[in-house]
Amino acid sequence: MYTAIGTTGSLARNLESPAQDRRRANDLRNRTAPFVGGVTSAVNSLFVKLDALKASAGVLVASNNEGVFSQRVGTTSESDVITVTVGSQAEDASYRLVPSQVAQTQQNVGFEFGGADETRLARGQNFYSITGGRNYFTITSDGTANSVSFEVTDFGASLNRLELIATEINVANVGVTAAVMHDDMTVTAVRLEITSTISGASGGFTITDSAGNSVAVTGTQTAGLAAQDATYALDGAVETSPTNTVSLQEGQVELELKQGLGRLVEVEVAPDGPAVASAVVNFVEDFNDLLALLANGTLAQAKKARETLGEEMLAKSAELDQIGVTQDRSGRLAVDDDRLETALEDSTDAVGELLGGEEGVVTKLIASLGGLPNTGVGRLQAGRALTAGGDGLGLGAAFTDSGFALDIGA
Repeated sequence: MYTAIGTTGSLARNLESPAQDRRRANDLRNRTAPFVGGVTSAVNSLFVKLDALKASAGVLVASNNEGVFSQRVGTTSESDVITVTVGSQAEDASYRLVPSQVAQTQQNVGFEFGGADETRLARGQNFYSITGGRNYFTITSDGTANSVSFEVTDFGASLNRLELIATEINVANVGVTAAVMHDDMTVTAVRLEITSTISGASGGFTITDSAGNSVAVTGTQTAGLAAQDATYALDGAVETSPTNTVSLQEGQVELELKQGLGRLVEVEVAPDGPAVASAVVNFVEDFNDLLALLANGTLAQAKKARETLGEEMLAKSAELDQIGVTQDRSGRLAVDDDRLETALEDSTDAVGELLGGEEGVVTKLIASLGGLPNTGVGRLQAGRALTAGGDGLGLGAAFTDSGFALDIGA
């Protein structure tokens, strides 16, 4: 069909002088040189934009488990009372909760002492008030009484003394942990805090003096937070929990109770409409970017690719228009955000079927794009002549009176 440049077309061609041969070769080189770099760059851009469109289209395929139509989001009518998180396998659902009490882990907060000396800041009481020698106190947790002791000696400031007591409690491993808390960065005020290792009502504990008065002096006998279970009604059934996390759908939906106000909170697990809308906008932008590249001068005759982009959209233009995706005469797409939002509120499933179903616009477009090259293996062709790999890139170099054209289906 084509006559390769550099081959002999007739006996007359063989009789041309070497000088004429050189002139023809130089003429070919001079005519192709201005185009090879530009065309190669355009071809590279084409494949980048093809990949981008395939990726943004893939997100809209309904059967894609990682796509936006598989995503679910949780909402609550009162997010300051209950928050919700959903997993990748969560299913659509509605729940009605009435939280009456939140769970608490018991914590005993001791008196405040000066960190650099023995004085209790509120009353002037000091550590010298503790009975000398070894003091014993009993921590009862989970129904078991455990004895803990420490030796009272003249060993420095309040911070050191409280840290010694905390260490003895932690080493005993009796269902609670102790820590010395600093009320400010200058460590001018410190206190001993004892916290249950078990959340909820079953983690309740008591701490009392057995021999000596170290508990009374440090003030650790009083619960600042009492141990209690969460209590709530879920779809009419009263439930209790040692934590504030309510697990549903085998852990795919988790509700976190923040307040026990005793009033109804509605929870909804549904498709992520905003994520779908964002994905549609991304797809439209990538679609238009590729279309614009195919319409520029270098690739103006890449008809097959442009037809691929246009055919699938035109086939369902009326249905796309109903969800706010329109196409102008040039083939460019546009999104009406309000209409798309309304369509998603009416039926996300219907939008998903139109775009990413088995016969969806995007699904078919991806299939069509899959037939296009994804590396620089297309060819540059002209109506009368084609060179064979003349640019060393596997593309060939060709020209016509109107310039280069990429045969995207080659």
